[in-house]
Amino acid sequence: MIFEREHEIGLVAKAITRALSSSEGSVFYFEGPGGIGKTSLLQEIAKLALANGMRVLKGCAAELERDYALGLVVQILESDIDNLDADTLKERFRGSSRLLLPLFSHLPTAGRLSSTTAESPYSQSEMFLAIYGFIAGLANKTPLLILVDDLHWADISSIQFFSFILRRLSSLRAVFIFAARPGNEWGADLNRVDFLRGSNLAPISLGPLSLSSVSMMLLDQLGQKPQTTFSQECLRVSAGNPFYLTELIRESKSRGISPTEKSVPGLSQLTPPRIVEMISSKLHKLPKESVKLVESLAILGDGAPLYWITQLSELQDIEITDACEKLQKIGIISEARDHRFAHPLIQSAVYESISPTRRDVLHNRAANIALMDRAKAQVVLAHYLRTSLVPKKALTELMMIAAQEALASGAIESAISYLTRAKAENSDEDSVEEISLQLGRALALSRVASAREHLLPVTNSNNPDRRIRAALALWSSNSFDGNFQEGVDVLHEVLFNSPDGDQSLVNRLQLELARGIRSWRPTAQEGKEMIDSLRDSGNQFTPELERVKQGLISYDLLLANRPVTEVVAHIKKALPISDQVLHETESQLLHMPFYTLIYCDELELAHKVLDDFSRSKSSQESLMGSTISNLWRMFAYFRSGDLFRAERLGASVFAASFDHGWLFGMAASQLWLAEIAIERADLETASTLYLALENQATPDSEFSNKGWANHILFGLAQYKAYQGNYRQSLDEILEIGRRHDEFLAFCPSELPWRADAAICAKELGMIQLSGKLIDEELVLSEHFGAPRGLGKSMLVHGQIHQSQESLQRAVAILETSCSKLEFARACIWYGIYLNSHSQGSKARDFLFEGYRLAEQLGSNLLTELARGKLEESGFTFSKERVNNTVSLSSAELRVANLAIRGLSNPEIGSKLYIGRRTVETHLYNIYKKLGIGSRFELPDALRAASGID
Repeated sequence: MIFEREHEIGLVAKAITRALSSSEGSVFYFEGPGGIGKTSLLQEIAKLALANGMRVLKGCAAELERDYALGLVVQILESDIDNLDADTLKERFRGSSRLLLPLFSHLPTAGRLSSTTAESPYSQSEMFLAIYGFIAGLANKTPLLILVDDLHWADISSIQFFSFILRRLSSLRAVFIFAARPGNEWGADLNRVDFLRGSNLAPISLGPLSLSSVSMMLLDQLGQKPQTTFSQECLRVSAGNPFYLTELIRESKSRGISPTEKSVPGLSQLTPPRIVEMISSKLHKLPKESVKLVESLAILGDGAPLYWITQLSELQDIEITDACEKLQKIGIISEARDHRFAHPLIQSAVYESISPTRRDVLHNRAANIALMDRAKAQVVLAHYLRTSLVPKKALTELMMIAAQEALASGAIESAISYLTRAKAENSDEDSVEEISLQLGRALALSRVASAREHLLPVTNSNNPDRRIRAALALWSSNSFDGNFQEGVDVLHEVLFNSPDGDQSLVNRLQLELARGIRSWRPTAQEGKEMIDSLRDSGNQFTPELERVKQGLISYDLLLANRPVTEVVAHIKKALPISDQVLHETESQLLHMPFYTLIYCDELELAHKVLDDFSRSKSSQESLMGSTISNLWRMFAYFRSGDLFRAERLGASVFAASFDHGWLFGMAASQLWLAEIAIERADLETASTLYLALENQATPDSEFSNKGWANHILFGLAQYKAYQGNYRQSLDEILEIGRRHDEFLAFCPSELPWRADAAICAKELGMIQLSGKLIDEELVLSEHFGAPRGLGKSMLVHGQIHQSQESLQRAVAILETSCSKLEFARACIWYGIYLNSHSQGSKARDFLFEGYRLAEQLGSNLLTELARGKLEESGFTFSKERVNNTVSLSSAELRVANLAIRGLSNPEIGSKLYIGRRTVETHLYNIYKKLGIGSRFELPDALRAASGID
């Protein structure tokens, strides 16, 4: 029976209704001291959810399991996995969900699917995305209620995962309920404030019981109505805490105390501070078998395997059964068949009642039992760390293994914790060096600046392979964070001093160094020469590194403006992207095939490669895997003119890059979002984004020497032209061109600076300079041969020289290119030219085609330009004519017709065998094309638009 929680249950009931009727998720955070009734409230909520057809997943953190990475998350999910047959499990663990198999290797069926723990590290972000996808898959089938009790005892990585998933609740059919003690009872290594802020949660405090509820509990449990003074004294003694009150009533009943005024003085003997003593006194009255069992349960924690309980307690099965019955009768455990404490406070009380010496012995034995049963090192270590009986050397070795386990499951913070302690407790020089390497690597993966302190000394190791691995990890951290110079210097030095290193590692070092110095303006020539040397040398590379080398060569050929067919031929040799490249460290060598494919207009192949990469092991092991693929997918969409998809991806890419501290990801996504804002004619947003970029790419900053800095500076200069400041824009673009030439980058498909400079020069009346610049760019574009770049150069050439032939060619080239937006732009400018040369009828056809495409693609800039020119030519925008521009695809028509019948998004997905997110994407595009804001406007809009039933 639960008292005075109607308000909280009502709030959750509404959230359950929302989750059942839509895709809207909710979260609640209940907070209160131990015994206030959090667990009972969660049990009541679980009954409510089950009655409404939800699936309920539960987890309860335990103080003794706080060192077990993702332990609470595993506990929540394992109840859903444990009883599944092998076929269902294979279905559940498809795709990225296979990442999770090592987490459930302790379960019989899942353990057979995952025979070994992965040796390569899974990044925290990839592991979190895999768990999120797994939960989302469950929620798509049946809405979920996820109950998390005693969050204050959770492991750090589980806390971080909850913060991660709660930021993505908007499209998850799940209700999360967290219960925890107040902040002062959280562990020192858990930050309640950060969790609440990151999850946008406001605590709902659970208050004490009122006098009326205390009286009702007394009546319910004692079987007779209490006198008011007795109820008042119970309220005072228990402070309205349901657990304390229950214990108080149970003790009163066992002593035969009646609920009358005469018994009030005796209640002071049973005050809450004596609850631990009460538990201890109960244990003293039990047979030794029951005491041994309850001590073993307190040491092992709830949910321990029966075999471990048997071994630690040294009891036979029949003795355990008998002991459980006795413990259940006095309220120590919840059920006779369940080896779980009735309340966490009882477990704590039992644990505290065990003498320190005996706790040492029991934890040592528990660790040995877990070790013999081949449990994860983290589980064994959780016990060894609570005893002083294990030798330091064995403890250090175990911490190293536990760190590898934590890295494999994406729990980088746990790995760092283990390695930090291992290093502090080790005095062997060689061991300390290896630990420093692993610790620095883990810190680098976490984007922690102190990685350098651990890695830099190891680059001077006597072990050449260890030297190289440390240099690669340091370079990975530095190159992602923008600190190039030190990273390059270390790569140079280690390469020179490690001729006897593992050849594969040496080759990897060469590739990283070549990429680094080729991407740095002062050393671009040296980098190009090194790439040429690697291309022409007879060095034997492994197949994986050979593909990486070909990707690097294709990047250099792109910059050198070699014909696109030659560049693409080398890119294809770089595919598929190796699963082995990132075995130890992140690498921006991953970018090369994506970068070159997109600039070569091979967008279809680029999307296929990105799809393969996002499913590959290298992506899943990479801290930035999904962010890298999303970044380049965003750019591919942008280059094709799909502004809607590019914009949606851009915001998530920037957020993820910001979380990881990835400067390039932040800068690139901001730049493309700014360019999209320009196309949208949203100059306010563009101005905000460009201002943020300007603060990063000042000409005197270290970042400005990166080749990519020229793209940012170019975007800033273009924005000044949009504002009408052609003089400053021209000066800056010419300077960018000079710097880009120093960088040995001449491909206009990659940076069309001459075309934009030519437009500015024309606006300033500098006709000779304007013509010279665009003529040069056209020659370069024709030599490279990529349709989008050639079409754009031809378009500007036609504008500058007022050449109908060039404008016609631009339209023809771009019509068959990958970029429909550039085709729309060419149509509009060709229409403007025709209109100015008294060819109004023909001009209107091209202007209207450009207008129609620009509107579909979401370019307000082009739409407004074309509309204005059409109206100048006498074209009338009737309602019917506008409606005729609406062109829904067959897939969009099917979704629209089901939506107006009242089907929900999941129901539409089920009917059409597509995912919920695909349905949402179709609806978004439908609303945009029809110019409406919701499905309520859809029936009228469909009836008004021609060609739609």
